[in-house]
Amino acid sequence: MHNTYMNQYIELSKEFKKNNSQEIIAKLYDFMTLLERNDDKENKMILTFVYTLLGFHKKSYDLYMKIYDPNDRKQISKVFELEQMSKSHGDNFTIKLKKAKIIENTIFEIKDFTEKNVDDNWKKYEAKKECIIFNQIFNNEPLEIIIQKNNELSKYITEINKYLNWLGGKCKKELIKYYNKNMGMEEEASDEWYEELEIYSVSITINELGKISADISCGDNYFEDHILDIEMDENKIFSINYDG
Repeated sequence: MHNTYMNQYIELSKEFKKNNSQEIIAKLYDFMTLLERNDDKENKMILTFVYTLLGFHKKSYDLYMKIYDPNDRKQISKVFELEQMSKSHGDNFTIKLKKAKIIENTIFEIKDFTEKNVDDNWKKYEAKKECIIFNQIFNNEPLEIIIQKNNELSKYITEINKYLNWLGGKCKKELIKYYNKNMGMEEEASDEWYEELEIYSVSITINELGKISADISCGDNYFEDHILDIEMDENKIFSINYDG
């Protein structure tokens, strides 16, 4: 089995160096996950090679320090090499596995929502059902729908699903364009920035005229200790702010 894993690494490494396509990167990530579940010392050593190949230099160094033989001169030399890469690069320049492009979102039905009263003028509904927001799976908090009290949710369920489909990934260009035009940041938003967004909460509002808007809070990799609050008015970005 050990030789099988080493042979598998050698073949994947050769393929990767010839053509680091997303297909090969996906195979390396699958192989990495397989090795992470294996406690065998020799296989953990192979795992350090995979980490290094994918740019996880800190992970590689941390794991290597637990399993290397201090009596082996070659391995002692490897410790120094890995330590230098861990200090200079860390895990900051890893090769990303891009997510598949999501076109259609989850379809919500009336039965998915539970009614919550907000005040005399508005009703709030919550749905604890997984959906896609900004090409990310959102399931850590309920999806929130706020609607004017005299309106019925059933009247707008089709519109809500269409809007969620737009929020799922079709708003990407609009979001990146607005961020770069209005935020005045030294580092511009990009496809990679978008793919790394972490969704915290999603609230959709339908006003008395039936107009739909959204307030989405998330985290990005530019200000990790801040919340990025994104407000949308129909299919337009209304504002983006960092909070915290």
